Amino acid sequence: MRSIPNNDKKKMITGSAWMTLGSITSRIMGAIYIIPWGLWLGSNFSLANSLFAKGYNVYSLFLIISTAGIPGALSKQIAHYDAIGEMETSNRLFKDSLFMMLGLGVFSAVIMWLIAPLLAFQNGEVDIRMISIIHALCWPLTIIPAISILRGLFQGRAQMGPSAVSQLVEQFARIGYMLLATYVIMVSNDGNYVRAVAHSTFAAFVGAVCALVYLLIALKKQIYFSNYEALQKQSQIQRKLALVELCRQSFPFVILDSAIILYQFLDQWLLKNSIIQAVKLIYALLRYNKSIGISCFPAFSLHFLGSYSEVIVWSIVTARFNCHLNPLVPV
Repeated sequence: MRSIPNNDKKKMITGSAWMTLGSITSRIMGAIYIIPWGLWLGSNFSLANSLFAKGYNVYSLFLIISTAGIPGALSKQIAHYDAIGEMETSNRLFKDSLFMMLGLGVFSAVIMWLIAPLLAFQNGEVDIRMISIIHALCWPLTIIPAISILRGLFQGRAQMGPSAVSQLVEQFARIGYMLLATYVIMVSNDGNYVRAVAHSTFAAFVGAVCALVYLLIALKKQIYFSNYEALQKQSQIQRKLALVELCRQSFPFVILDSAIILYQFLDQWLLKNSIIQAVKLIYALLRYNKSIGISCFPAFSLHFLGSYSEVIVWSIVTARFNCHLNPLVPV
């Protein structure tokens, strides 16, 4: 078996350290910011947190659709083409993916903005509070897909540092704006919790812009894009094959990533309404024909009492039988 070169080992260890540091720090920050946020919202914390979660369920679903699993597939493709010396192909593939993600992000944001009243329809009526929150989350949707492509480029070239640092920059900027806006609205102004939640969700756009600026600065330092030459015919053919392979590999990511979010979204949008309608229907049937209830409930209670008595009797018999087998077992 071929051993891994020391340089590759160093890249793997450094990259894993960066990604672990970024992930742990982001989660710690996410656990800490909720404390002052909840204190400033006061008695409205439960309502605000519910609106925040519902808005992010919708946003997460559209984000997965707009990225379409391409960043993960791009990272793999760039690593492959760089390894075989096709730098021009990987560069062109990155640029094509970047423009495609920008287009998908803007398109998804526009659709999400237009159907916001439909997404806010719950319990037979439109929740006006949700519309402003969904509109606020349309803004980060325009640039997050492009940011994921930039991170995929760095990860594909085993440079985890810029990707991890950009996550930290995004989290610091997002949480900073979120807490500042919530304090100004809830403490210094009228205390409108819906507006505070809308600004808290808009904070994702502020964090995304800061992360995008950092990634563009890091990208400018890349030696791969210096002295860029025109593509040859061989690279053009390889580029078409690379695009087809990229789309093919991205499809499983869409299925895996969207399954849980889609379940949460359907649970939020459909299940509650279905349960309410089912309960209303059962109540209406029982109210219309009282004999159903009169006949069902006594029968149920008799069956329950009989089954319960049978369980008790068998428990006593079993206990006494065990007592004869083992005198130390109390009855």
